[in-house]
Amino acid sequence: MEYNDLIQGFAAKFGIEGTATEDGITMFEIDGLRFAVIDEAGGGRILLYGILGEAAPDASERLCRTLLEANHLLMATKGATLSRNPETGEFALCQALKHPDELEVDGFSDVFKDFVDTSELWHKVIAGLSTAETLATKADEEDFPPSFPGHSIIPV
Repeated sequence: MEYNDLIQGFAAKFGIEGTATEDGITMFEIDGLRFAVIDEAGGGRILLYGILGEAAPDASERLCRTLLEANHLLMATKGATLSRNPETGEFALCQALKHPDELEVDGFSDVFKDFVDTSELWHKVIAGLSTAETLATKADEEDFPPSFPGHSIIPV
């Protein structure tokens, strides 16, 4: 399926606006979070990108460590990768998918919805743990960071 057809079908299915630009980037806003779907034609894949927000400066180091550890084996990210944009200070979630030629609207929609759910969870973690004190308290809890069994290994 062509990238533009995939995006149009997905947007229509969920009743959201999204039009691909000439450079293959489609932006969506869902529940106050910004998302991009990027057609990386030369790389044979598309990227999902969610902007999660910034942390308070006093929590940044501990939060970065928490997010880095969450990336370990992709268990707390459902196969995506957490990162921090060095230019803006914003945290992001990114996931690479097969090129749209190998995807259908329903399958892509399921993956994107799961990606949005994971982004919303990590947005709440970042927003709720925006001070070093709350991060230290939360990090002692057994279920932090969140883990999603069964999503640790992504076949390539």
